Amino acid sequence: MDLFLGWFFFLFSLSLITVLLLLSLHTVAKALGILITVTLVILMRYWLYQLKKSQSVTRVSLNANDRYELSTLIPWFSALKDEKKNQLIHRLGLQMGALTIHNPESISIDHRSAKSMALLFALLCLQEFPEKEQTPSCTVVLRSEGDFMKDAGTIEVTLEGAKDRIKDMSPQDLAFFQKR
Repeated sequence: MDLFLGWFFFLFSLSLITVLLLLSLHTVAKALGILITVTLVILMRYWLYQLKKSQSVTRVSLNANDRYELSTLIPWFSALKDEKKNQLIHRLGLQMGALTIHNPESISIDHRSAKSMALLFALLCLQEFPEKEQTPSCTVVLRSEGDFMKDAGTIEVTLEGAKDRIKDMSPQDLAFFQKR
């Protein structure tokens, strides 16, 4: 009801400007027009702020060291054109923001940082779930041993198994490269 009342008041105010102009009350019509414009600008900024806040997606920023790590994980990365590199980096950043890793204490992290491990698993998620267009929330369950298992947004894998799957990956394995 409040939304209807707001739109009714807005339309009434717009029609009132026409009536005020016909009655030669130009100053009042201008003041009402300015008031309506300022009110709409404030409301639009508020609505856009609320929209951005409700749909915010966390994206992890990748620096030069992360790009180097990416080129060691997938050798074909350095051969990509800059546009494709930026597209992949942006997509990986979004994927890393939506990534959940369970049971990280089951593996001994060798020389890799937590961010490079997340990069590895984000690549794995992009490879294993190519059908998801939006940023897929992917869960990786780390195991100390066992076979690779994939089920509805969840991957169960060992660290070595993830490295092996990524090593054999090609650009054609990533769905967003195929569509353009």
